[in-house]
Amino acid sequence: MRIGFDAKRAYLNATGLGNYSRTLIRSLLEYYPENEYFMFSPVINGSRFQQDLEHHANVKFITAPKGLSPILHPVWRTLFAPVNFKNQKLDLYHGLSNELPLKLLDRKRTKTVVTIHDLIFLRYPELYPKIDVGIFKSKSKAACKSATQIVAVSEQTRRDLNEFYEVPLDQIKVVYQSCDPIYQRPCSDLELQHYRTFYQLPERYALYVGTIEERKNLLTIINAMSQQSESDRIPLVVVGRRKKYFDEVQRYITRYKLNNWVMVLDNVPKETLPALYQMATVFLYPSVFEGFGIPILEAITSGTPVITSINSCFEEAGGPGSLYLDPADDSAWATSMTALTQDQARLERMRAVGLEYAKSFRPEVVSHQMMDIYQSLL
Repeated sequence: MRIGFDAKRAYLNATGLGNYSRTLIRSLLEYYPENEYFMFSPVINGSRFQQDLEHHANVKFITAPKGLSPILHPVWRTLFAPVNFKNQKLDLYHGLSNELPLKLLDRKRTKTVVTIHDLIFLRYPELYPKIDVGIFKSKSKAACKSATQIVAVSEQTRRDLNEFYEVPLDQIKVVYQSCDPIYQRPCSDLELQHYRTFYQLPERYALYVGTIEERKNLLTIINAMSQQSESDRIPLVVVGRRKKYFDEVQRYITRYKLNNWVMVLDNVPKETLPALYQMATVFLYPSVFEGFGIPILEAITSGTPVITSINSCFEEAGGPGSLYLDPADDSAWATSMTALTQDQARLERMRAVGLEYAKSFRPEVVSHQMMDIYQSLL
């Protein structure tokens, strides 16, 4: 097969959609090397991802014309990139991040797949600028209408597509996303000690990983910690990009006199995260809503017990070994954080169940499911 990808996010997004794109592309290259793969991106960079791809003879790169203004890159992606579909004799083109080109020259020749990650901008429009809501809705709805096959990353997103866009459920296939294979490798004692010393981490700590924004709801953890006695409390390590919401979180940290209990780490390299997960006593993720919740999968893949939220997609990502609470119930979080961190036997059981459940999300499993879809279309 000759398969094209909208690879913009793979090159230009460090987290989220970028991680999804890179992990899927890499796993398809590893497990299905007999195909030819075409990366469509306005620009490419000298990233580790690009260096890896250059070693594969079956990978080709399609970029915007040199000298084209960056302002016109979105126009190239949506209007002019499809010219290359015919030139490259593509069998299939996969929009990896909620969108597809607006116009295809030969729909019979080139089948299309679009991955829809979430419709959070419609469920919680107040969290986004109005213009972004309009753009996101226009692109994702058009992609669902034109795609040969729609893929959702969770049953929650599948239900949302049915609710908001009235896409029949039988027209949507769910293929869960993987997390990077680096989370599968146990770090050595030497590595763990290095990072513990480098970041000055306590012996026991709770971990939060994710953008520090309102929807992720970090404040629930801070409120819960304020209700714990000092003898019951363990420090919290926060890893994530700060948004305006962080100012409110910081006010509550100061109000509750938790400054010595909360450590916020900036610019943590992805390669460091497996060690931070593996050293953590528990992973806390009180998000209100997600399309999938990749940090939950990273945690259980790393062998870290998880407390996260009820509803949305969280049970899909965390499986039967994680603990699920109302994200608005501070008291429940305080009680559960205290009880769990003091119950080593339960922590070990959660760790074992989580590791087993995480196997169903490994790249070889997900790439096989995606390849089955590709082949079914052709």
